Amino acid sequence: ALGGYGSVDTVSGSSGSALYGLGSGFWLSQHLSIRTEVRRMTYTARPFTGDQDIQATALSMSLGYLL
Repeated sequence: ALGGYGSVDTVSGSSGSALYGLGSGFWLSQHLSIRTEVRRMTYTARPFTGDQDIQATALSMSLGYLL
């Protein structure tokens, strides 16, 4: 599990940002592992037309090899 809070700088100024997610890793063999992770980030952008809530989701998968 992961979580955090910070600041996002945009053209119209900075905004508070929350990040949270969940990941898991597995060993496939003695030398090979795989990890998957889902992250979600939310913040408010303030363009000229008014506030917009931005919610971005990222899914990542990685392979690892232990020599």
